[in-house]
Amino acid sequence: MNYYQSRELLDPDTGKRTGLWLYTCRNDGRTWSVGYCSPWQSCPDCHGRSCRNVPVNTRLESYDCPLCEDTGCVRVAKPCPGHPTKEAAEEHYRQYLLDTAIYEGAWAEVQHKCVVCQKWTSRYASYGPGKISCVDLCDEHCNRAGLEPFVAVGVAISSG
Repeated sequence: MNYYQSRELLDPDTGKRTGLWLYTCRNDGRTWSVGYCSPWQSCPDCHGRSCRNVPVNTRLESYDCPLCEDTGCVRVAKPCPGHPTKEAAEEHYRQYLLDTAIYEGAWAEVQHKCVVCQKWTSRYASYGPGKISCVDLCDEHCNRAGLEPFVAVGVAISSG
């Protein structure tokens, strides 16, 4: 299980709290920062699709991305130093979710009501790890402004 939440950084030498927070994921006793709090990002050249860990149907045909050396990710030039509050770390992750959301989803042969205006639509925006969180939005609202009120960040638990 993946346990997502803001966590306070500890000083590596003293083990004492630093007063700085990052949004993180914890699994099997390991914890790492995620989103814009992470020191890693998807490769801007291959968009992470050169990585051998990417599902076959979405990865690039050949593994030849010189920037990331086929890892799918690169080190961030200026890593996040941490935030003064857990809420600030959550907002940083929320902005990451909104910036990386996909606004091109469409349900096949089914429609739902747009959560903003209640018009029938087959469109949706997806966000989050694996882009599995979906919000039904019509053509007019299937954008960042339409999605923003529906993206909340706090403690989350997911599998896989």
